[in-house]
Amino acid sequence: MQNLYSHIQTHANNTPNKTAIVFKDVSVSYEQFHKFTQKVRAWINEQSIEKGRIGLIFLPQTPQAIMWFFGLMSAGIIPSFMPLPSHKQDVKKYWESHQQLIELTNPSLIITTDEWLSSFDKITEKIECTVYDNNVLSSYISNETVHDTTYQVAFLQHSSGTTGLKKGVALSHEAVMDQIESYSTSLSATSEDVIVSWLPIYHDMGLIACTIMPLILGQTIILLDPFEWVSKPISLLQAITEYRGTLVWLPNFSFEHLRRTVKTKKFDELDLSSVRAFINCSEPCKAETFDRFAHHFEEIGVTLEKLQVCYAMAETVYAVTQTEVGKVVNKIWVDEQALLESKVLLTSRGNGSKLLSCGKVIEGCQVKILNPDSSELVSSDCVGEIVISGKFLFDGYYHRPEKTKEVFDGSCYRTRDLGFIHDDELYVLGRRDDLIISNGRNYFAHEIERIVNDLPNIKPGRNVALGVYSEQIGSNEIYLVQERTKEELTDEKLDKQLIKVMRQAVQDEIGLLLRDVILVEPSWLHKSSSGKISRELNKSKLLEFLNKDKL
Repeated sequence: MQNLYSHIQTHANNTPNKTAIVFKDVSVSYEQFHKFTQKVRAWINEQSIEKGRIGLIFLPQTPQAIMWFFGLMSAGIIPSFMPLPSHKQDVKKYWESHQQLIELTNPSLIITTDEWLSSFDKITEKIECTVYDNNVLSSYISNETVHDTTYQVAFLQHSSGTTGLKKGVALSHEAVMDQIESYSTSLSATSEDVIVSWLPIYHDMGLIACTIMPLILGQTIILLDPFEWVSKPISLLQAITEYRGTLVWLPNFSFEHLRRTVKTKKFDELDLSSVRAFINCSEPCKAETFDRFAHHFEEIGVTLEKLQVCYAMAETVYAVTQTEVGKVVNKIWVDEQALLESKVLLTSRGNGSKLLSCGKVIEGCQVKILNPDSSELVSSDCVGEIVISGKFLFDGYYHRPEKTKEVFDGSCYRTRDLGFIHDDELYVLGRRDDLIISNGRNYFAHEIERIVNDLPNIKPGRNVALGVYSEQIGSNEIYLVQERTKEELTDEKLDKQLIKVMRQAVQDEIGLLLRDVILVEPSWLHKSSSGKISRELNKSKLLEFLNKDKL
């Protein structure tokens, strides 16, 4: 059986002094990494902790957290990163929401900081689980030689939880290694690549692309704190400049966030010429985003050739497709109305909707486009549900057989994403759950949000389009909920003008008359731990709001 950790040991033997991870003023070599994980293995064995069960890691994003992850894995514990509450979250509600997940996961141990130890007292009452301080090894000494203990499941990667309880995606050593081999080949990645990342390690992009794959390949990771990056986005570009970063993964909103916040007056201290690829992943990538990003940062080394797209998900370990590094991503223009009718009708350049390719399917993976209702293959250049098979599919949702059954169709994984294949490349349109049918017409929620996000005085990522069924008209009416940018007294006149502009923009572009635009205070919208808008929770909140308004 392939063993992920064995690669860390190999690098420790062959290149002991090479830097594995840099975090702030801390630098960890592969030898130091290996020694820490050996210590974890020996300690686990002395505690007589049951092997083959889950070990949850509630730690800040540091090299130590990553070393605990690999140490537990090599000791026969199945590790899983979990987020700690942010400063914006209600701590009590956070732990209440995680109690059910922890009980379902039934871990044998939890690793956390001294600050959060007491938070688990009540949470772990119903399970046989011991909670440890992450500094438990500080005075531990062992000269015992301990061998790796390998189980089929390497670790759990939890979903972001945008639709209810998070699901633990069980990934085998073999599946992860197959993914890394295929995906690194598509990137022409080598041990000389330097990865710069602010992405949370408790989600697949941050964990697989920016942590596990680099360590398996013997690369160097420049790790940033996610919360610090949000408040100081230029720190990512500063790290690229200082360490000559070559590969950077970002969700779509990050490109926009960097462009808006990093001013040209700071360009004298920045140099992005070392980057081989900025890779857009985790949410539909907009062609306009790439155009704006390349134009803004052109003088410090960014070109369209360096902006790439990946389609990925935890259920396939990570990547399904990848565009060709070093070439401009293909784009097409399609008739918008035809697209909503599940047909792909190409139009002349500048007309219709502009779509970016997600690239070709990577080796070892197969993609089919099926009719969402009949499960039959659709014709070429027709929209349908993206269905995936191949050698790096997940083993199922941990202790959730009913959820596993919902998405597995034989040996295929049904993604619930809509898309199509054109010229052997995949184009992803969004989630089936994002499709709203109103008065017999189809509308993509993310497309409505995109139109509004492009307007002046609108901060992207602070709105959600939702369909609410109306008994009166016998169909869905579409609402847009928009957060204000500042906590301040409302100006009724300005509010009315903003609502008018938003409604008109949507009507002009896609012919949709919104039922209403509702302006709410900052932080009103529910988001997952990955920062994604939770449509299910926000729809419930909207319905509650509308029902109150009727009373």
